Amino acid sequence: MHVKLISVLLASAAASVILLLPGSPAKAQAARDSEAAAIEFDIAAMPLSKALREFSVQSRIAVVASGDQVADKHSAAVRGLHAPHDALRIMLAGTGLAARQTSSRSYVLAAVTPPDAETPVESITVYGDRSYRQGGGTGTKLDLPFLESPISVAVVPDALIRDQQANRIADALKNVAAFQPAYNFGPIQDTFILRGYQLGGDTRAAGYRDGVLLNAYNYATAGIERIEVLKGPASVLYGRSEPGGIVNVITKKALPEFAANLALQVGSFDFLRGLVDVGGPIGDDSGLSFRVVGEYLDRETFRDFIFEEQVYGLGAIAWEGRGGTTIELQVEARTLDALDDPGLPVIGDRPAPIPIETYLGEPDIGFQKRDDTVIDLDIAHPFGDNWMLRGKGSIVTSEQDYLDVTLRGLDEQTGEQNRGFFGADADYETTYGSIELVGEFEFDSVRHKFLVGVDRYEDSLEETLFFTFLDFDAIQPVNILDPVLGQSRTPEYAPEDGFFGERNTSWTGLYIQDHIKIGPKLSVLPGVRWDQAEVDTASPSGPIDHDFVSPRIGAVYQLADNLSIYGQWTQGFGANNGRSATGEAFDPEESEQFEAGVKAELMRGRLTAQATLYDIVKKNVLVADVSTPDDPFDSVAIGEIQSRGLELELLGEVTESLSVTVSYAFNDIEITRDTVENQGNRPLNAPEHSLSAFARYAIGEALTLGGGVFSVSERQGDNANTFQLPGYARTDLFAQYRFQLAGSELQAQLNVNNIFDETFYVAASDFAPQVNPGASREIRFEVSASF
Repeated sequence: MHVKLISVLLASAAASVILLLPGSPAKAQAARDSEAAAIEFDIAAMPLSKALREFSVQSRIAVVASGDQVADKHSAAVRGLHAPHDALRIMLAGTGLAARQTSSRSYVLAAVTPPDAETPVESITVYGDRSYRQGGGTGTKLDLPFLESPISVAVVPDALIRDQQANRIADALKNVAAFQPAYNFGPIQDTFILRGYQLGGDTRAAGYRDGVLLNAYNYATAGIERIEVLKGPASVLYGRSEPGGIVNVITKKALPEFAANLALQVGSFDFLRGLVDVGGPIGDDSGLSFRVVGEYLDRETFRDFIFEEQVYGLGAIAWEGRGGTTIELQVEARTLDALDDPGLPVIGDRPAPIPIETYLGEPDIGFQKRDDTVIDLDIAHPFGDNWMLRGKGSIVTSEQDYLDVTLRGLDEQTGEQNRGFFGADADYETTYGSIELVGEFEFDSVRHKFLVGVDRYEDSLEETLFFTFLDFDAIQPVNILDPVLGQSRTPEYAPEDGFFGERNTSWTGLYIQDHIKIGPKLSVLPGVRWDQAEVDTASPSGPIDHDFVSPRIGAVYQLADNLSIYGQWTQGFGANNGRSATGEAFDPEESEQFEAGVKAELMRGRLTAQATLYDIVKKNVLVADVSTPDDPFDSVAIGEIQSRGLELELLGEVTESLSVTVSYAFNDIEITRDTVENQGNRPLNAPEHSLSAFARYAIGEALTLGGGVFSVSERQGDNANTFQLPGYARTDLFAQYRFQLAGSELQAQLNVNNIFDETFYVAASDFAPQVNPGASREIRFEVSASF
């Protein structure tokens, strides 16, 4: 593609060759597979299908089998410490089945047959794949048990995303405590709020993809395996970030066993979405596997004129050697074409009381387009049974072109709405590389899980911006009570009329972390990161350089086998691009958090619960410089925001038939230092209370019913607290019906979102007094087939 891409691929290929040279640890290890550590099992004698689900819950290892294989079979009890393969051998004794390991986290069952006999090909099911479960390593980059981690991480599993038919990441994140969507002009960028702090936008991290920061990115849920949300400052492992936390999307990977899923969704407002997801091994005993995911989305919305068309594809190919070395190459591409959405205006201290479908932009002028590509390479190589070297390289490019109509001033008596426009032609490029060494060892009866890593991040932006004041007469006013559109002309501008901007951001980070297990009940997690960051905006004053150290220390004490308490302290840093009125570089934003909580595993580990208290202070926030009143864009870095709160979260299986996810958040956030009247106010879009509760109940093997409630309290519409967004509660319901046909599983699913047609408002803009209305009642129907 270009020099950086070639360099990354060559370096990664060279590393893999070196690791596999004769005499290397990989070659010496090739004759044997590393065995997993022993796990404490407690599985009673029961029908084999239920026992396999219980095995997956307790070991977090998938077991692949067919329904016919396990029908009418019973397993033996398994209790005590066993390696996973030994536990499966005990369970399968006398069933005529044996387990074959296909990767470090999966097994497949096959009939015990004579060597020359043919094994029939059967349809497969991954047991437990419809459950809502905790998991993931975003908080520590280690595979720590839930009860031993002093970090708060919320997980949105794939099963929940599918149950809710979520095609936007914000639709899935509504299940997470302390999450709120931020304002946007349409689907071109994802912006979030966590613990009251906004993530996303031009200078804030929109999110992470498999641990890689992506600025101004937008996600397609078709390629998502799960979403992990790390709460609180994340700088110790991820560098520059907002103190509310990070959103890390875990993408779908190559499959060791064949599986395929085809789906078609239709719904209200001409919604049409087609998906394909196919993967499996390549050849016999080659160690190669693949996966291909595709999506086509074409829809209108409850808002007049608004549309969105998206084409998405993900391809992955992986190789796993006998010594445990793995290499995976992943390519992702997407195009998006949509109409901008200026939202609705504000009258007095509330959103204007006009129909929420009212569109106040110009459908023949406004637009949003973007093209994204991602190339991602992961290499992992084990040394012995306890050490792993892993490397990652990523290149992301994004071309964005948009023209957004904005609401610039309203005559509340006549309804006359002034409008402007904001446009950009922007090119983003992100390159990332990391090398990490992970290992386990014991010293003086103290067990350690150790991580040391170095990463390099580069992000460049080149854009041309266009504003209203370049062409005052282009966008004509409109009356919000009786809008007549089409009276405006496309703004006339040439590239030389715009404001060309260029920004190059980079940092190099070195981080160390050690999970120390002291006896059976106490564990400690110290970690520290050093960053050297640089921002170059082509300023005559030169680039801005910062060195920053981000420490974290946490501790967990296990009160019982299924209950622990924890506490942690951490510091982080964030972006403060640009310079002051005197030409000096701003100090970086700094954050500090104290957090404490209780974690529990219930129903033999199938259900996880967590209660968290936190106190975060964010310093050096940019606020208006009152010493230069003639220039409203001048800023000083003296602002401060404090966020304190309580979060309650429950996720998993109450019974084999009932899965739930429940979250509640209380957030007390305040602007504690400012140069204007905002001191003591509540930041915009941050509710004091938020609640989400969603459940699914399986009635037999065929029918599943479910639904949930999502509610937030009143939010401030701006930092000056001049208007508010009312609180609301909306209700969603769904039903699934599954049946077998010709060896395949077919499923029909009906979702009804906002079933009571509640009128609500999602978020307010910090750019102008305008708000995003929430969707009215929406019906979606899906048919899918799994092979």
